[in-house]
Formats: sequence, C-alpha cells, structure tokens
Amino acid sequence: MEQGDLDFAFVDAIEKNSILSFDEVYQEKLVLCCTKKYMATIEDKDINKKNIQKMSFITYFDDARIVLGWLKQSFRMSNINLHVSVYSKDTQGVFACIKNSMGFGVVPLHMTVEDRDELIIINPKYGTYRNKISLAYVEEKLENPLLSVIHQSFIHKFSTMTII
Repeated sequence: MEQGDLDFAFVDAIEKNSILSFDEVYQEKLVLCCTKKYMATIEDKDINKKNIQKMSFITYFDDARIVLGWLKQSFRMSNINLHVSVYSKDTQGVFACIKNSMGFGVVPLHMTVEDRDELIIINPKYGTYRNKISLAYVEEKLENPLLSVIHQSFIHKFSTMTII
C-alpha cells in the first residue's frame, strides 16, 4: 500500500505508521475448536488449565498469542504452557490442520459453518473473543473522488452487514 500498489486492504493486525489510516469495519468472532475424532483421543475433556497443557494446539507462526488470548478472555486462564503440535502461517492452514484432527485451534466462526457436523466448538465461559478487521488506506488518496466514494461504500456496506 505504501508503494501505491493497492488503494485499500482489509487487515486484522494494525501497525501504526504515519502513512496508513485505518477504519474498523467489523469484528469477527473467534472460536476454539477441534474435530470429534481428535476430542475422542482426549481422556479428560474438561477445559481447565491442567488439561489444556496436555492437549495439542495449532497456532499461527511461532506465536500462540491468539490461542492464549482466547483462553484468557474465554476461560480467564493465563500463564499456560501450550503443547503446540503445528505452526501455520495463516488461518486456512490452521483450519486445515484442525480438520485433519491434529489438535485444537482458534479460527473465525464463519470458517466452521460447512464442517459443523465434524467439529466440536468450545463454548466460552466468560466472553467471546473477537478479532477486529479494519480497512487500511492512504489518507491522501481519498482526495481522489472515485477512491473517496469507494471508501465510503466499504464503510457503509460493512456497517450494515451481519457476520456470523
């Protein structure tokens, strides 16, 4: 975007800088899930700190921040040593590993719709964990009337959408 290749981008991680501007357009609900097949391999299925540390997890990159954030928000758990079985670079990779019964992972709820019969989605005890999605753009480009209209259209469309 900074080199002018893109006019707009949807992002979920915001790095503050002087060139880009961001407008939050929605929040996607994130869920912890695994397959029924994987869950059948677990002896004690109670979601508590002791058991969580015995389960396998699929995380993004080498950082379990999303899984740990989900556990903190949803079950008020912290200082957890997760057993990470797979690292993936993106949500699609995490979900593919979940569907192949490689462990638990955190993904957007809307990704699970087609596979609900095969999945177990863990219900949060304390609160839903959400991921903020923002529209990124270069403010100066909005001086172009066409880009300004497109920007406003994105903002209006997402403000009226219902997302699972």
